[in-house]
Amino acid sequence: MLHTKLHAPRIADDFVERRHALSILDEGFDCPLALVSAPAGFGKSSLTAYWCATRDKNFAWLSLDEADNSLAAFSTYLACALETLQEGVSRDILQALNADASLPPNLLRTLFVTAIDRIERRSVLVLDDFHTVQSDEIISLVAQLLEHPSPKLHIQILTRRDPKLDLALLRLRNQMREVRARELEFSTEDVSQLFARGGLKDVLAETAQEVRDSLDGWPAGIRLTLLASLAGTHPSQLIAGARAEPLREYLLEQVLAEQAPDFVQKILPLSIVDRFSAGLCESLWTAAGLDAAPGNGEAFFAELLASGLFVVHLDTDGQWFRFHHLFRSVLLQKLKRSVADAALEGLHRAAATWFASAGLVEQAISHALAIEAPDLGSGFVAKARQEAMNRDQWVRLENWLAAFPPSFARQDAELLTLRCWLDLYKWYRLGDLLDDIRQVEDALDASRLPQEQKESLSAELAALQSAIELYTVNFEQCVELCDRVERLVPREYECVCSTAALMKGGALLNTEGAAAAEAFFLEALRPGHSDHGATEARYLQGLCFVHWYAGDARRLDPAAADMIAAGATYKDPLAESFGRYFGALAYFDHDRAQDALDLLAPVIDAPQAYPTQNYAHCAILYAQCRQALGEVEAANSVASDLARLVQAQGNQLFVASALALRAQLDLEQGRMGAALDWYRTFEAGPPLLMVRAFQPQVVAARIALKTISRDPARSVEQITGLRHFLEKIRNRRLLIDALVMCALANEAQGHVGRADADLLAAIDLAIPSRILRPFLDAGSAILPLLGRANLDNDRIAFAGEIVGRFEKQMPRADTPAHMDGGPLTRRELEILSHLSDGLTNSEIGDRLFISPGTVKRHAHNIYEKLSVNSRREAVAKAQGMGLLTR
Repeated sequence: MLHTKLHAPRIADDFVERRHALSILDEGFDCPLALVSAPAGFGKSSLTAYWCATRDKNFAWLSLDEADNSLAAFSTYLACALETLQEGVSRDILQALNADASLPPNLLRTLFVTAIDRIERRSVLVLDDFHTVQSDEIISLVAQLLEHPSPKLHIQILTRRDPKLDLALLRLRNQMREVRARELEFSTEDVSQLFARGGLKDVLAETAQEVRDSLDGWPAGIRLTLLASLAGTHPSQLIAGARAEPLREYLLEQVLAEQAPDFVQKILPLSIVDRFSAGLCESLWTAAGLDAAPGNGEAFFAELLASGLFVVHLDTDGQWFRFHHLFRSVLLQKLKRSVADAALEGLHRAAATWFASAGLVEQAISHALAIEAPDLGSGFVAKARQEAMNRDQWVRLENWLAAFPPSFARQDAELLTLRCWLDLYKWYRLGDLLDDIRQVEDALDASRLPQEQKESLSAELAALQSAIELYTVNFEQCVELCDRVERLVPREYECVCSTAALMKGGALLNTEGAAAAEAFFLEALRPGHSDHGATEARYLQGLCFVHWYAGDARRLDPAAADMIAAGATYKDPLAESFGRYFGALAYFDHDRAQDALDLLAPVIDAPQAYPTQNYAHCAILYAQCRQALGEVEAANSVASDLARLVQAQGNQLFVASALALRAQLDLEQGRMGAALDWYRTFEAGPPLLMVRAFQPQVVAARIALKTISRDPARSVEQITGLRHFLEKIRNRRLLIDALVMCALANEAQGHVGRADADLLAAIDLAIPSRILRPFLDAGSAILPLLGRANLDNDRIAFAGEIVGRFEKQMPRADTPAHMDGGPLTRRELEILSHLSDGLTNSEIGDRLFISPGTVKRHAHNIYEKLSVNSRREAVAKAQGMGLLTR
């Protein structure tokens, strides 16, 4: 149906130019806006289409209607219209809307400005029937595009009434030209010209003048007069009769009266739809009890076009048409007067059924709701939902759900089940998912659905419930539910089946180990196991997760590359961003932060083009990489952008992650007070499977480590609790971080033997894939432990690699650091490192076996050399100069 909205109306053979109006459009091409505003029937669309066609302009056409009043729908159609001007200019907008239909208006404006600037030559955008737009957000978007107009685009707005734009300001700035009813009215000469072209060549000038004056030059009325006169009634007689009744209805009735009765019977049922094709016509005729033999629709179109009635072509292939709005409204009134309510309901049911069979579910739902039959619409969703889910069309599915009255959607088992899937894959609300599953179960108990359908929905719930069981670390229950899905759900329900498989693989990873989980996903990825790219991407995601979880960074890298390739092949931003995230994790673990940044850059540069959950995790990793490179301002900027986005969307899961990221950056940049403020209010909640590298619980453990001398009991509990949980769920990658923190905690408490044992355990887990990041994150405090550890050959080489990374980052004592007060000594660098850890002078003195007064003196020297006045300033400046490791 999209192409019917992007097609300019065909120019009639008897089109009358109205040169003055055309000259205004010519002059207005250099302005940002041309407003064509006049009541119905003044030929706004035909005049503009004629101007575009005869002026050799690069133009895009968008026909609007009442259904386009959501910002997401309008933006999608507008982006598609711009795409007809130049292929590729709207790619980012369409990707963004596909990932998240609820983009903020300001972000959409920025995307459209960028898209318009890509257009190579000045073009025209026509917004037809703009009076149907009631949304303030849409009007605001158009107003913003006009407020800062691009030299690449001229906008023409066609409307029956003036839009709520600041037209006075546009006039004052000379940025607008206007075509009004007076410019579109027919002159006497125009009337004579139309009549002559239409077959009434002998009409006197006086008669043409009478018709023109009686109708005030109204083009539609004059054309109606022509059509009625072709049957033999003189125009003067028609005008005299029109004075006795409402003019529009009278003339249209006269036109219909001249048509064959069976022809009128065929066009009346078509008035319930806003557009029609041959197949749809035949379906409606069948419902009306008319002859609807195959092929009758095509024959009817030929008859319809020959009749000269008010029919508009909606495509270049002659497949879709609509009636002029005036004509359709009269037909619809006539239909409602001539048929019973039951017959009208039957027509809507026929239209809904036909649209559903053609895959046009949105239109099918609309006609079902028009007769207050939401259960009929729900049935259409039930039949189409699985294929849309298989293709990851979550924005479209969200729109289907939103079309229904909330009171019905909250009681219907099918729509509630759809809501559950949106919880999981679109809204990322696991807490709501559990509640919604319970609602589906209650609805199934109360519903009268066929038993087979109830069982099918129940099996879907098993797949959804398996996700909850996996995340809440109930692995055996997860596997049982997934096995049930495998037994009961048809293979063609790929989204349902692959979701259960993804969860089962995660459970196997925890119960049987990485090798079993890897074999499971590799089997699923064999050719012939899926028909959709989204399914393949889901299995690749599982494989990447296995490698990361197992701490196998070397195998994670190629698996992530495969996922990026799959995303490109299937044009799937979800898969692409997952691949970039996991690939960047592999780089970051190998201390290749710049390579990680390069891989993440496309996601960070266009956050709107990717699902929120993936952008959030990519942004967190990006900030961590910037921080590791000492680019403090860049790290803080990304963290702030992320916080604003997730706060605007209100997803509490990502809000919590953004706050934890801020706390981690506060910790690493020396703002210990701010980090502690977050730590004091942090509540871990029930244990959940850690499926991403960044976890608030890990941040809390890092802060706990810094406060161990102040509150050793709570700090040890926080760190060891994290370690034991990671051991329980077999997360080897994050366990390395926990073991390093345990080693430092034991060291701080004087438990040297435990510290050495924990350090060796961390090294042994890290050595196979050369995972350096946890040791570098520990900062220079890890160096004394490495220096005294009893290491064999492999461990010595790995420890040497870690120490070598620190040596590259720490300047030599005799090398100037480009500071006004001279270079920092080794002792000053040591003290600066401890200052960044948030330690007091006494705590630093205990660590270095010197007095607090000596520490204070060294700190004063550091401030002078760095030209700063406080600890916080010293740490921040040292970070920016690369003087501090993490």
